[in-house]
Amino acid sequence: MRFKFIILTLFLVFGVNNPTVKQLYIHNSLISKLYFRLFQSSRKENICTGLQDELLRDISLDTKYISISIMNKKGELIADINGTTPRIPASNQKLITTAYTLDQLGPNYRLKTILYKNIATNSYHLVGSGDPDLNILHINKFVDSIVSQAKSSNNKPIKIYLYDQPNANWWPSSWSKYDRNEPYGAPISMLAMQSNSQKKALSNPLDYFKSILKQRLLDKGLYAHNINLLNVNHISTNLLQPISVVESSPVYGLISLANSESHNFTSEVLFRNAFRNWNISNLNQGVSSWLRFIKVDPNKFYLADSSGLSKENKLTTYGLVNFLYQMSYHRYSKYYFSSMSLYGARGTLSERPYRSNLTGKLLAKTGTLENVKSLSGVLNASYSPLYISIIINKPGEHEDLIDNLLSTISSFSNCN
Repeated sequence: MRFKFIILTLFLVFGVNNPTVKQLYIHNSLISKLYFRLFQSSRKENICTGLQDELLRDISLDTKYISISIMNKKGELIADINGTTPRIPASNQKLITTAYTLDQLGPNYRLKTILYKNIATNSYHLVGSGDPDLNILHINKFVDSIVSQAKSSNNKPIKIYLYDQPNANWWPSSWSKYDRNEPYGAPISMLAMQSNSQKKALSNPLDYFKSILKQRLLDKGLYAHNINLLNVNHISTNLLQPISVVESSPVYGLISLANSESHNFTSEVLFRNAFRNWNISNLNQGVSSWLRFIKVDPNKFYLADSSGLSKENKLTTYGLVNFLYQMSYHRYSKYYFSSMSLYGARGTLSERPYRSNLTGKLLAKTGTLENVKSLSGVLNASYSPLYISIIINKPGEHEDLIDNLLSTISSFSNCN
């Protein structure tokens, strides 16, 4: 073991200032692979046969469509049915990507929308980072700043530039055309307006933003001769002076929105900021490196987006419970687990029927897609916390089945 630590230390110390090593870390690094090989923990099992048999009776003839894994506080599997079978996880995907965001950005990081001015050209430049709560009041703040600056410039003609990602990056490629027109599939824009509304998704959020900005300026008696839409990848802020800033809620609040309320836009935006790239075509590689560092084997995991809307995503229930177990030792574990829904009290689990062994005791993330139901989280049972993951890939509602499975799990106090 001492030799392993020496090897890893040498890699970290001599590689830290090497840009090639940094790049490899982000994209499936050799260091992370080495770390995982040196420190991976073997799968530990202590199967509780009574619980396993009860779960099999609950799912009856649906065994091949369902995966269930349960891990205790010692990191031992006490029940496992098809736990290594890759399945479509729906929004349980957010458990991985919001954890990555929390790890990379920290709980108090805030997304910023910044209005710059170029004094030489009397132009204004608005750059966002995807704040999901950006709204009319914030536009009014930017307009007031522009009007104030324009008066000091003797009302010279002004130009305004709005920056965003190319629309090719607005949606993960695997999202269906139908989903892209729904509010849960809204385009992942850096200047989205009221992304939490229940209206239909806007096909071009920048045009909408531009029209509101122009009207607000007119309301203040200022006509913007040009409002241009530009690619954010081409901006240089060297000659620009920030004159107004809007900050989002902190990350810990935003991951609660993503997990508890299952808000797709927020999880996608957060991940892109943490990933430091809005082109997520290599998402799977980058996250796999990180998973190895926290001692989770990404084998049989495949991530196509960060919200779970894509049906190309594949996770395993064993992988998820092991991930949750490892996150319980993370420095931000309290922020992470408190971001989930609370059975019978908060988020997508708030309306579940009262059950004394579940209500107020289960923190979990739900997931729903066509022919997909999932639930993963931690059950704070009186005898021990249990890490649970259930994924069903079969037509039907299945909420009653999931509740029955949870009740069965919570009733086995002798499976510690």
